[in-house]
Amino acid sequence: MTQLNTLHRHLATLRRTRVLGRWATAYSAVITAALWLLLAVFAMDVAFQMDVLQRVLVMLLAAAGLAWSFRRFAVPELGVREDEIELALMVERKHRISSDLVAAIQFEQPQAVAWGSRQLEEKVIASVSDLSRRLDVFEGFAQPKPRRRSAVLLITLTVTAGIVIRFPDYTQAFLQRLCLAAVHYPSDTVIEQIVINHRTVLDRREHGAGPADAKFAEGYPLDFWVRCSGVLPDSGKAELRSAGDRKRPVELPRMTLEERRERLQQTALGLREGLTAGDLDLAGVWARDLAVSARIDAPQVADAIESAAGDVAGLEQAADQIDRLLASWPGEAQRTAVYAGRLPRLVSPLVYQVYVGDGWTDPAAVAMIPLPLVESQLTPVPPSYAQTTGDKLPDPAARQISVLEGSEVNLAVECTNRKKLSSVWLTVLGQSSAERYDLAAQDQDGFRWLLAADGSPFHRVTEPLRFEIQVTDEDGLHLETPLRGYIRIKPDRPPICAAAVVHKVVLPTAKPKIEYRVHDDYGVAKIFLHVAVERDQRVGSETADREANLERQTLALLPDAQPVLAGRLPVEERYVLDLAALRIEREGVLQPANLVKGDRLKLTLEAVDYRGDLPGESYPSDPLVLEISDEAGVLAAISQADEKSEQRLTDIIKQQLGIGETK
Repeated sequence: MTQLNTLHRHLATLRRTRVLGRWATAYSAVITAALWLLLAVFAMDVAFQMDVLQRVLVMLLAAAGLAWSFRRFAVPELGVREDEIELALMVERKHRISSDLVAAIQFEQPQAVAWGSRQLEEKVIASVSDLSRRLDVFEGFAQPKPRRRSAVLLITLTVTAGIVIRFPDYTQAFLQRLCLAAVHYPSDTVIEQIVINHRTVLDRREHGAGPADAKFAEGYPLDFWVRCSGVLPDSGKAELRSAGDRKRPVELPRMTLEERRERLQQTALGLREGLTAGDLDLAGVWARDLAVSARIDAPQVADAIESAAGDVAGLEQAADQIDRLLASWPGEAQRTAVYAGRLPRLVSPLVYQVYVGDGWTDPAAVAMIPLPLVESQLTPVPPSYAQTTGDKLPDPAARQISVLEGSEVNLAVECTNRKKLSSVWLTVLGQSSAERYDLAAQDQDGFRWLLAADGSPFHRVTEPLRFEIQVTDEDGLHLETPLRGYIRIKPDRPPICAAAVVHKVVLPTAKPKIEYRVHDDYGVAKIFLHVAVERDQRVGSETADREANLERQTLALLPDAQPVLAGRLPVEERYVLDLAALRIEREGVLQPANLVKGDRLKLTLEAVDYRGDLPGESYPSDPLVLEISDEAGVLAAISQADEKSEQRLTDIIKQQLGIGETK
């Protein structure tokens, strides 16, 4: 402890006071500048409703102004450094004191022993110690600059507080907008929700005033549904801007409460009908369309329909919720308005903004995504018996083909624009119902899908098939129009056959040679010769009685029962019928025919074609009639045949020579 402790303490207090004063002077100027810059940005933002980029630029300019203010007003104050000697000199000047204060401080240092008279130094120190007890070091150090700047800061704070208290909603929105949030200043008309097609792109509680970007299918319409509260005008608009900065407004007229009610009624009716019909895809496009209808006035119901994913109980609960909403209609709905409009066709990417009253949204983008482009491939596999004929198969890309009955048709679907497909299904359309069959993916990318033929009508086509193909891609899009096709049944024509014999009048023991020819598209399974004996004593009876009482026998001309396939067709053979050994059926027992003069044999050739494990179709030839006679009768028949042949030959010669022609 020294004699100058009081002086040191006073000078230290003075230094702290001056430092605080300089800090107050510096930072009050900076805070004042910052507040006025914020107020200026606030005013500009409210006046011009700046977008994010504009706000960033203005905030950068404000930051530059704040930096200039700091350098201009704060740096000079904060750069001052005062030590104890400087403060002592300043006190001496203010109080017109000689240099005793500085000398006493210096004499107190240890090295002052070597400077001169120690008695003189102690006397100066003692004198200054007595003086410091009654010396007011703060006298004469008034700081008007801090007071002025503090007053300006107080006024600025008052103005700022008044604006905050008067416009709290604007202030809150401004602070959020300083953080680059998509928030707008309060407006009389509040845009609560925007739905485009089936997607909610804006929910004010979640998105503020900035709709989410979306993507929709090329060529499809864009339906805008906007729900607003507050001051509700008669119409609004969606301003669309496409490539080339082309602008196109879509008018959004206000829907009446009755129109909104009818829309909910249609949703409830569609739910009930879908739950009643068992062949609807309760988790597909049907459910999504119903969710779109309900989303504006019943968003919770729309979410329930989409999340039910085909769950019948969940869909029934959603229908009950709509019924309860309709029972209390309009309820809360009369406090809001719904504005609806449509862009007929999306042909290019675009940016849109929605304006209703004094409410508006930030720009948002709509990307255009291509629809899936698919091709079907129908590859018929004929039955095994028809696979060796070399028939030309139809083009796999054709959607209308003809196949043999019993053929298998392999169906493949491939996406040609390389979009991943999430599901592919086939609907076989019957007269009164439709049956759905799902295809299975054949690659990890989901580009190619095949129909499992087992269990489907394509495994074995036995009747004409009319079908449709629909897909769902990775974006949830479908074909604008399903692929439609038709499979016809190409008939397997019955076989044809013919038989001939040289002499039609024969002896009872003759062995006439029957020449026959059989042909078919794919194969012959069986060839029969049916022999019927008509006895002479039955000539006078009725035709029906004769046919019923004929004695018959059937002879198989292909005894090995092996089919003759297309490569060996036609069958051209000769069969020798031994009449003496002919046996006929009488009363269920085979007995010798015992043919006699006057009997007649009716010979009919029958061919049955080969159709694998399917029953073949038969075809009978025209019957041949052999008359049983004696030798005289046979010779007479031969002579008559020779005369006819000679006359026919003479006629041919005359025709060639021109004999008998008139000029």
